[in-house]
Amino acid sequence: MLTRRIPSSACSASERPGNTSTLTGTGIAAGGDVSGGSSTPGLAPTSFYACGSCASGGTSGALALAIAALAVPGSFLLFAQLLGDRIGLLSVAVAWAVGYPIAFAALSYLVARTIHLPVRPYLVGAWGIIGCCLAGLVVGLGVSLAMPHASDGARLTAVGGAALAVTIALLVTWQKITPRSIIAAIRG
Repeated sequence: MLTRRIPSSACSASERPGNTSTLTGTGIAAGGDVSGGSSTPGLAPTSFYACGSCASGGTSGALALAIAALAVPGSFLLFAQLLGDRIGLLSVAVAWAVGYPIAFAALSYLVARTIHLPVRPYLVGAWGIIGCCLAGLVVGLGVSLAMPHASDGARLTAVGGAALAVTIALLVTWQKITPRSIIAAIRG
């Protein structure tokens, strides 16, 4: 898990009365002492603090946060209206496929800006995972096209299983992402 304490100098005085991050309005509400121990029960001293002006250096952070919050539910509404009559519940899958990457991109922007990570290294690092998912998508599509007359349950099992197997296999072999590496990263 990526955590970062924003130094008390990073936020304006109105956003940190008494070194406690109490964000109101357009920010994400959080509490705790940003210069030391936690003043809010249950929050570790390294909890991540973000607000429109602190996390991204201006109102662009608030806009990115709004885009991330609205992309998926907005796409549900949009695709239910546009495609619901023609493809029924599949419009939910289309909405996820369109809305989630938009939300992911907005949140990625916030992360990169918050931790001052240049965009190029971030994209280079993320590309491997995206590539693994795209390969799983292509295999799932191939299985779907190979089984046009199978029952819905059989197609769901075969397409989902094939896509998931390829994605996981590539994540393990290409990216070295395993349960052990995930646990090690969480523990620090």
